[in-house]
Amino acid sequence: MIIQGAVTTLKFKGVEISALDYHHYLPLFVSGLREEEEPYRFLAEEGSLRLISEPGCEGKVLATVPQLIIPLKDALGTHVEKVIIRTMRVLTELAGLSPSIGAALVPFYRQLLPPLNPYMGKDVNLGDGIDYGQRFGHFGEKITACLETLEVNGGPDALVNLKYCLPLYESALMFQ
Repeated sequence: MIIQGAVTTLKFKGVEISALDYHHYLPLFVSGLREEEEPYRFLAEEGSLRLISEPGCEGKVLATVPQLIIPLKDALGTHVEKVIIRTMRVLTELAGLSPSIGAALVPFYRQLLPPLNPYMGKDVNLGDGIDYGQRFGHFGEKITACLETLEVNGGPDALVNLKYCLPLYESALMFQ
């Protein structure tokens, strides 16, 4: 871990990221998303995102998708807002990586998405009040953004499976 001013990054020493065994390390990092204690939380989130976003490793990530479902499901099932947001960030990156990965996630929607049902309508309505925290985004908006990415990159069956798991979800493609 390298600390540069206020920016903290994760650096793998002695090995290229593309040379890592994705079947071992990616599920390990994703299972750590449930952690709330530092530095474990940071290592899990940064490690997951770095492995997923590594150029040219889409095939390795696609091969590990079935191994990632249980750790993702466990993290989403914690009902801890910060853990769910971290997990949704990783899930969004995963689905947005390539259309084949987005389509590979569709059969697993019924395992992953039901814990999000209670949060579907959790948007902030202050009436005429001022929301000073809007720059950080709201929990409901982040969930909706992730679900839209899953729908757009999941192929033709994505919306049907999303609606089955989350009946309150409205299609993102309907308004385009």
